[in-house]
Amino acid sequence: MHTTIHATRRSRRPSGETVRVLTPWALTLLAAVSAALFSAAAGAATPPTMAATALATHQDATPPLRFADALQLALQRDGDLQSARAAVRAAQAQVDQLRSRFFPSAGVQYEQGRRVTEEGGTPVDRHLRSTEGFVRWNLYNGGADKTQLDAAMLELQAVQADARQALEDACERLAKAYIELQRQQALLQAAQRRHAELADLVERVGRQVAAGKSPSSDGDLAQSSLIDAQLSVASSQADLLAAQAQLGVLTGQAGALRAEIMPPGATPWPSALALAPEAPLEDWWALALRGNASAQAAAARREAARARVPLIASEYLPKADLTLSKTLSDRTAPVESTQSRRGWTLTVSYEVPLGGGGTARREEARARAEAAESQAWRSEQAVRGELGVVRQQMLQSAQALPAVERQLTHLEATVRASDLQYQAGRRSLLQLIDQRDRRFSAEQRQVDASWRQRQALLRLSVLTGSLSSMLGVAQATSAPTEAFRTPPDPGLAPP
Repeated sequence: MHTTIHATRRSRRPSGETVRVLTPWALTLLAAVSAALFSAAAGAATPPTMAATALATHQDATPPLRFADALQLALQRDGDLQSARAAVRAAQAQVDQLRSRFFPSAGVQYEQGRRVTEEGGTPVDRHLRSTEGFVRWNLYNGGADKTQLDAAMLELQAVQADARQALEDACERLAKAYIELQRQQALLQAAQRRHAELADLVERVGRQVAAGKSPSSDGDLAQSSLIDAQLSVASSQADLLAAQAQLGVLTGQAGALRAEIMPPGATPWPSALALAPEAPLEDWWALALRGNASAQAAAARREAARARVPLIASEYLPKADLTLSKTLSDRTAPVESTQSRRGWTLTVSYEVPLGGGGTARREEARARAEAAESQAWRSEQAVRGELGVVRQQMLQSAQALPAVERQLTHLEATVRASDLQYQAGRRSLLQLIDQRDRRFSAEQRQVDASWRQRQALLRLSVLTGSLSSMLGVAQATSAPTEAFRTPPDPGLAPP
């Protein structure tokens, strides 16, 4: 009995041979369970992948919106541009009104009534019915009309410069929205490429984990990287939708807009700067003085304010008026013994205000001229300061873009080599994912560097007043900028 019991106890304890037999089966079972859990986690990440693929397919099916077409649509809808052009028409009408003061006015006067006069001591009751034509002409009013006309013509030049600046701003807004859409498309493309590569890597790692060739921690690392790629794709999709909405507001187009694909460093418009970015800053400053519309508008308003300051207030100068008259019909009964047929009258009057209003108005005009002088100086200095910053940004972007392209070429080769080394067991999964993340960061830097270069090119064109002409939408105006503008003192103090 004791022997039997002892044998039974020994039968419950696995022998060394039994352990050696069961160990592979246990490992296989654990690997299968891990692979099932890993596949379930990967399956949970399938909907975002499918959504990203569907969005990419829809984007590819949408025909791109050409930049020239988007520009025409945006200019037709731009409210600031329409308002500026209406202001030009209003300023031109005001000049025409002031110019009309130098011409006479003509009219007809009809007179009907009753008048009792005394002729030779006898009262005479007359019924008046007469028609008279006249011409009235103000020959001189102290120079007020001349002063106002000169100032209004300079104001017209300022408003025309405002219209040119509004056109430059409208073109810049559309171009910024368009290149922002290009930037977001490129960033989404890079994020989707990274996501596709990591999805393939997750599948490969899953097979290796299931076969027991890799630890389960590699599966967790690959899955974590895939989730990060999914979040990056989702963020890029949101940014792309925002860029599409911005361009849609400017152009009035609905739906998923798509911009033309451009290589890094290229622009969707013919970019031809008048000067090379490496040219001296003083040359750029002289170019901006000749072309910047906002500085020209401020300079024209400065000259207009100066023109409103007379040497002598018009209230202290005489006035002269000429009147020509001719009787067209006279049915006065009884008929007067003498009748006026035609005549002219020259009236000269001199009236002096005693309250000092004329002197006060002249001082007001002088103070406004000083304020306009300071405003023009501030506008010119603002252009000068921004021009230096944007030019430096342009130079930095032009230098950074080739360097990033070279870095990206090296990283592409590194990623390919790391993939082969990982398959051969000479690199870890962490090192492979790290190299791919470095390449993705370099792709983002390349897109951003190209975007910054386009932004700087846009701003340089606006500061020099050449963007609209470069895009082929500039309108000729009759503002002779050189007639009222002289180069300011490049110092830091206002003139």
